[in-house]
Amino acid sequence: MQQMAVDTSVLIDLRKACSLRSLTDSQYDLITTNLAFGELKQFTHNQINKLLRGGLRVVRPSPELLNQLNYILEDDQWSISAADASLYLCAKSHSGSMLLTGDKEPRNFAEEKRLEVHGTIWLFQQFLRSEISTPVELCSALQKLRDDKTVRLPHRKLSALIEEVRARV
Repeated sequence: MQQMAVDTSVLIDLRKACSLRSLTDSQYDLITTNLAFGELKQFTHNQINKLLRGGLRVVRPSPELLNQLNYILEDDQWSISAADASLYLCAKSHSGSMLLTGDKEPRNFAEEKRLEVHGTIWLFQQFLRSEISTPVELCSALQKLRDDKTVRLPHRKLSALIEEVRARV
């Protein structure tokens, strides 16, 4: 099972789309760090429990990873948070892992360091291909994301995926 370090940006998108269950039903070994997990302040106790019962593991970076994290944060070339750096290091420390984020800076950083990176739209494509959710459920979730003005997903890609899902309804 492939490990996926999950950023809060994606978890927030999934919460807004009412699709947290789809993530925990996926074929991925889901992991996040305590630094990133602490950012889920708008999640209800029930939503947090669903993630944890669904298999999301919260890990604390080792002292060695914390040293590397400090090195990343001191690099003026990148403006990523400690939580984002911890997720990158968590994914990088496990062979074959990927990072799942919707944020531009951590994505660019991880890609430059040759780590596999994906975002929310890719994840919904995986839900469709693996039939984790029905096309009707996916279409509803994607439309919620499209209609939410606080969601910052690429509109063209999101609309194209909605049309792909509608074709299967």
